[in-house]
Amino acid sequence: MTDRRPPKILKYVVPAACDLLSSLLEYVSIIKLNGSTYQFLNNGMLITTGIFSYFMTRVAFNRNQIWGGVIAFVALLIATGSELLGENK
Repeated sequence: MTDRRPPKILKYVVPAACDLLSSLLEYVSIIKLNGSTYQFLNNGMLITTGIFSYFMTRVAFNRNQIWGGVIAFVALLIATGSELLGENK
């Protein structure tokens, strides 16, 4: 018998439940929203998932994951700007 304790289930259930909820909302949003708004929400979900996973598991990001998050954030800014400019017409 080893002295290892089983992992805390809450550490894995909360991110999985959030992922399930976001997948359901993503399915609804792809039907109801236009394309640029959908991409706006999709990039936001990518960024928040990365932030939550870091705070819940404390696993450090790789360099490629950091660059992917930066690129997603820039795309989020561009999508937000295009939505704001498109509403003024």
